[in-house]
Amino acid sequence: MTKTDRNFSNELFSIALSPDRFYEFAHIFNSYLDLSEGDDGIRRALKEDDVLKAIEVADLFIDKETSKSQSLRHSVNRANHPMVALDSHGQVLEINDIAKSVFSLTRDDVPFQYNFTEKSQNDLKAYLNKISVQHFEPTSNFIDLIELERENPEQTYFVCLTPWKLDGNTHCLLIQAINIRWPDHMTPLLKKTFNLTNSEIEVFRLISDGVSVNDIANRRQTSITTVRTQIRDIYAKTSTNSQLQFIRLAVSLASLTFDENSVGKTLVNADGNKTFEPPYPREEHWHLLKLPDGRKLDYAVFGHPNGIPCLFFHNELFGDLWPTELTHYATQKGLKIILPARPYYRRSSGYPKGVKHPTQTAKDFSDLLEHLNIPSAKILSQTLGGMFALEFTDLYPEKVQSLTTISPILPFATQEQQSNMPPLHRFISTLMLSAPWMVEFVARAGYAFYLRDGPEKFLRQTFASAPVDKATLDNPAYMKNLCHGLKFGEPNAYRPYAAGWKHLVPNSEEKIRKIKVPMSLIIGEKDQNTRFDRANSLLEAGIKLNIVSAKDGGELLILTHPKVIIDTVLEN
Repeated sequence: MTKTDRNFSNELFSIALSPDRFYEFAHIFNSYLDLSEGDDGIRRALKEDDVLKAIEVADLFIDKETSKSQSLRHSVNRANHPMVALDSHGQVLEINDIAKSVFSLTRDDVPFQYNFTEKSQNDLKAYLNKISVQHFEPTSNFIDLIELERENPEQTYFVCLTPWKLDGNTHCLLIQAINIRWPDHMTPLLKKTFNLTNSEIEVFRLISDGVSVNDIANRRQTSITTVRTQIRDIYAKTSTNSQLQFIRLAVSLASLTFDENSVGKTLVNADGNKTFEPPYPREEHWHLLKLPDGRKLDYAVFGHPNGIPCLFFHNELFGDLWPTELTHYATQKGLKIILPARPYYRRSSGYPKGVKHPTQTAKDFSDLLEHLNIPSAKILSQTLGGMFALEFTDLYPEKVQSLTTISPILPFATQEQQSNMPPLHRFISTLMLSAPWMVEFVARAGYAFYLRDGPEKFLRQTFASAPVDKATLDNPAYMKNLCHGLKFGEPNAYRPYAAGWKHLVPNSEEKIRKIKVPMSLIIGEKDQNTRFDRANSLLEAGIKLNIVSAKDGGELLILTHPKVIIDTVLEN
């Protein structure tokens, strides 16, 4: 083995043990393949052996982390509220970004309770001691609500405390800052039950939202004295005599829980503006189809109930993501969306052994259209989903009215085009052509990175090439939607991602050339993946297609350019 081969082997093991270096590995891999010395056959065999060993190392990490990430980490990172998990010594096990901001936590090595007054520290220590000596079971119900006070700067938080069971008999304490989004349907009941006036109702909601007396007075354009009088009257009518007791009541009435289903709720900020609205399809849109070979296909139908059928081929990451604006515009324009989950995604069965995945996916989706009595549909796909859509169009042309693909993965015509791609995209394209045996390792290593660092960091690394995409990820609502979408492939860990790339063939240009229906490619104007160059190469080769430039867009067009997408589908 050459020195370079040994270095490459070391890098494989390094990424297996430290998945945070996953994207750095793309640079290393590309440099390694650029080398010309050594017998390629021997080198490939050596690399395959190294890859198998590295997969074993990555699997140890995944097995070790999966149970924790599937429960504690996912619950904390997906919470819509500031949440932190502490071990029995007060050290932070998990914390979401909202909590870091709210509690002003900048260091991970300082026990959480040291940020608060002595009384608050003692209160937390009492609960931490309780979870260390008693056997609590995880519960979605609050065990208590306490008040925490900071000394510098002076600040008060009302937090809910819930025990959480880790592996064995180890427990931790979940701390969640109260952030009540008062449900509108409760207002008439609240008014009737406690005989509150309209003004008192408004003050009740503001107190529940944690708004200070001064801010309530400013918002309502009244005096502080008036607000204090209204609060005393509210306390009297609700049989509470302190803010803590009142918050307990408000929490109970608002039915705030740690249930994971809370991720599907709309978030509204203090000004009443929506900061996150759960994407489509919603749970009620999903159905399960038994395929002719006995496997299952999970699929969703939403949009205009009697509209033009649009079959959507999802991508590898946030595959089922249809933001509210995109869905509403599609519905308004008369599109009925059919979204099947490819094998291994959601509840869809895996692939049978020995079949080419795009071919099987095409057959599954064809069976779905027949089940729904849809003779043909407009096809919409996203990134890698375009390759599966291409196979479907090639095998079942009579069922395709048109083909539109968002941020398409395209065949590169020249080595220069490939070399100008960002390192990660070049890495993946090289795998498909030169080293398909590496796909399995990349899928497992990428999943390990996702487990270790969470969905936000994973997304920021994945879509880091264009400034417009970085700005999109900085939008809390967009980030929340994307994190929500990442759950699409989680049930089968890394398998959906490996299956997505494993059987793709590099003759896509030949298949594109055979397409007779209208075909459009939607490419972000700021996309830095050389897609325009490759699309123009297809045009120069005599292939008929329409290139749509999404103004100021990057790769996350499904979030930022809903009208461009739907209008292109309808015009195609």
